[in-house]
Amino acid sequence: MSQTLTGHSDLDRQCLRRLQQLGLELRHLFDVGASNGCWSNSVSEDFPDATFDLFEPLIDHAAAYKEILDWVLARHPHFRLHKVALGAERKQARMCLY
Repeated sequence: MSQTLTGHSDLDRQCLRRLQQLGLELRHLFDVGASNGCWSNSVSEDFPDATFDLFEPLIDHAAAYKEILDWVLARHPHFRLHKVALGAERKQARMCLY
């Protein structure tokens, strides 16, 4: 499963590690549009003590997201899933799945 959960986070991980080297203590990260949680899963390797809040409004509507995210959440007790979208305004919005 871990091979499935790598990829797009590599550059982010490099940047976050550099910030850590410069003295920034990263203790709480937000994954907005978490999809299946692969970004948080990957980044948590560099920040194992950090808390992660994952925001994904479509988790109950996308089986492909849910299967992997359930596995990720089971591995990381410091991950919290929020089944909402984040935006500039508080409102209801229609979302489409492709």
